[in-house]
Amino acid sequence: MKRREAHFIIAVFTVIGGATGIWAFASWVDGLHHSNWQVSELLRQYMVATGMTKTFNTMVDFYSYIK
Repeated sequence: MKRREAHFIIAVFTVIGGATGIWAFASWVDGLHHSNWQVSELLRQYMVATGMTKTFNTMVDFYSYIK
């Protein structure tokens, strides 16, 4: 492969990686904004959305769940 082609491929991958990084950072900041800048609330919302945890309305619901 010619040197010029290699530099072009590296530049393309750098631009794609940079754009992905900017998108991820913007998504993270937007999520923090919507959770009132609370990291723990953002993590809780993530865990509920992915099914790692479940929200309960009352303590009776919670104790019925763990029974």
